[in-house]
Amino acid sequence: MKVMQIKKDGDPIEGMWQKQSTQGDAYKFVTSDVGHAQIISRNDNTILPDGRPRVLAGPNFSEFVLGFKFIVGFNQVEAHVNIDVRSGFFLKLPNRAVVDAAKSSWPGWPAGTLDPALMTYFQEISPDTIRIYNPGHNYIFQFSVPFTSLQASSRARIIVDAQGDNAAVELQGDGDGILLKSRNGNRGLLRIDDGYNLKVEPK
Repeated sequence: MKVMQIKKDGDPIEGMWQKQSTQGDAYKFVTSDVGHAQIISRNDNTILPDGRPRVLAGPNFSEFVLGFKFIVGFNQVEAHVNIDVRSGFFLKLPNRAVVDAAKSSWPGWPAGTLDPALMTYFQEISPDTIRIYNPGHNYIFQFSVPFTSLQASSRARIIVDAQGDNAAVELQGDGDGILLKSRNGNRGLLRIDDGYNLKVEPK
């Protein structure tokens, strides 16, 4: 990667620079996904094709199955509660994991604040399910995953752009390899020995 000054009609433009790829640049494993958003009512009694109810009511929570997937633990999901049906105003809810992190980082929170027994918050249950705790009388919620750019290691497939030196993937640890899995469940480590011979070792 090198930085080049931008030119107009062959003359450099003062203070204007741009990055330019060079042969053999190692592209980061990054994949992008469009954003998603969905509004669901707690009164929705739809049964999904897989047999699950779209909304499951519990003693102090409501569980929502979304029409899109997300990665649990990556803080992708945002949950909002509609607090005024007429105006359509939505208030953002906190993620339980974020609340727990805040409370553990500073023990001086005043008593009664950020109390999971009282506050309305959400929790990521599975890649398509969100649970809202203490929803109270509120019954309309919006769930969204804004446009994301994630490391491909967190996705279902890694796609690497073409490399000028043909070295698309590099494992830097001595003796490192790629762990493969056969159709019958056997696992093998693919790597090379000191003589550049490919070997597969059972794992």
